[in-house]
This record gives sequence, C-alpha cells and structure tokens, in this order.
Amino acid sequence: MGFSEDEIKEYQELYEAFSQDKDGNDRGYIEAKDFREYVRMIGGNPSEKKLDEWVKKVGKKIDFQTLLKFIPTVLAEDKDSVEDLIECFKVFDKDGSGFISIQELRHIYCGMGEKFSDEEFAEMAKDIDDGSGMVAYEDFAKAILSGA
Repeated sequence: MGFSEDEIKEYQELYEAFSQDKDGNDRGYIEAKDFREYVRMIGGNPSEKKLDEWVKKVGKKIDFQTLLKFIPTVLAEDKDSVEDLIECFKVFDKDGSGFISIQELRHIYCGMGEKFSDEEFAEMAKDIDDGSGMVAYEDFAKAILSGA
C-alpha cells in the first residue's frame, strides 16, 4: 500500500509526538506502550490480543520506517473489524433491508456488556435515528469503528 505525501506527513507528525522523551527530546523510536495508542489514533481498533501479537512482530522499540511498513496491516485489520460488526448486525436484519431498529441496537449493545442508562441511550439514539426508529447499520458500524 502506497501512501500519499500528506498521509506520510500525518503519520510522521503523530510518530514524532510519541517518540519524544519526557524532556521533549526525540528518542528515534516509540515504545510498545505508545504503539498501542498510536494505532488507535490512526483509526485502528484492534483487540488487546491483536495488539499484543503486533508488538511481538514489531518489537518494543519501533522506528518510523518499521511503523510505516506496518500501518497497512493496522488499516486492514480495522476493515475486517467493520465487516465483522456488519455481519453481527445482519443477524438482526430479518428482511435484508440494511436497517435494524433502535431497540435491536440497544439489545446488541447490552449483550456486548455495554451499560446505558435510558438517558444515555436516548442521547446516542437521537444522533443516529432519522425519525423512523431504524438505523442503517453499515454506516453506523463504519462510524463507530472510525471514531466518528
């Protein structure tokens, strides 16, 4: 995967923020604990298990060139996560319309261990409900996994 100059610059700037020591000096690498945060900041949303696997591959001190080579893996994993979530939503899409009800969405979230008060869920629902009581789950999955 080739990156545009702007993408490389963005990745580099973020990398430089993580590669500084507490005094602001560039160490020339980021540490494994910072790699986890870096991955999330570029839009990755892997499990802790997947992050542990990746740290074993890239090492505990990661230079920018190593990181740049690994970014496509991170982004591909995120694409897989979106597709997995969409497949979960499809179970509730009985008519194959691409929509599930707000109540089904709440049921899914509660089943995943997410706890919402009625007020919290109502607040989230107003942002995704177009008034029909239904949610286009592909768009929703992409939005929540991209942090949008």
